[in-house]
Amino acid sequence: MSDPRFFEDVSVGERCVTASELITREDIIAYSQSFDPQPMHTDEQAAKDAPFGELVASGWHTLSLTMRLMVEAKPFGSTPLIGMAVDEVRLFKPVVVGMTLHAEAEVVEVKGSKRTDRGYARVVVRTVDDEGEDVVRQVWTVVLPRGNQDEGAWRL
Repeated sequence: MSDPRFFEDVSVGERCVTASELITREDIIAYSQSFDPQPMHTDEQAAKDAPFGELVASGWHTLSLTMRLMVEAKPFGSTPLIGMAVDEVRLFKPVVVGMTLHAEAEVVEVKGSKRTDRGYARVVVRTVDDEGEDVVRQVWTVVLPRGNQDEGAWRL
């Protein structure tokens, strides 16, 4: 496991690029059957008559995938991604079978907290397709522990 990163270790302008994931028909249908069971996500035939004209991933699927890719990339080392807010979520284009997606993140602000054991980072997170176009953009506020405490002492 990688070392933890603390609030003091994080700087504006830091970037992280995740691994990529191929979107499959099976992934779209499985996710949507559990979490967004609309025909445009679960039934290829019905999707042909839906607004996108083909099977598309749920926006929630894309957002969930982005979260997993970011967790696996460990932008803050072994420090977990603890979200305080998700703002400005924008879905720019549908995600279809055969697309390959990855996430790109940039720290745009760091600020301390009134509490001395933590600080916050605002991170612009973009989900990007294989053509380099954004499919989703969101702004996360994550809480980070400060490094000035005994190991294991930090609690929300």
